[in-house]
Amino acid sequence: MTNNTNTMNTTNDTNTGNQPVEKMHFGGIHLSIWLNTTEEGETFYSTRIERRYKAADGSWKSTNAFSKAGLPVAADMLTKAYLRIAELEAEAHDQSHDEAKADSQTGEIAA
Repeated sequence: MTNNTNTMNTTNDTNTGNQPVEKMHFGGIHLSIWLNTTEEGETFYSTRIERRYKAADGSWKSTNAFSKAGLPVAADMLTKAYLRIAELEAEAHDQSHDEAKADSQTGEIAA
């Protein structure tokens, strides 16, 4: 979502590739959560937080600098991102556990 309301919005992107798995914003502060894969095939999440603003020439800019007033909002968003990443990791763990259990019941060996 790209509106500039003062409510917390979250979206789950199901796209693959270079899209964040989740986005949230409050006012002009935007946070995205990314799923990354190491060369060894391990996955981990990372975040990007930025403040967007309209420049004097009318163009939209972004920065990772925050005013004193923006810090509590950024801190709250980072806490929410931390909790959401924990949920995503738990969901992935539960899914892999369920798949391993199903494989053991059918006699298949997981790769």
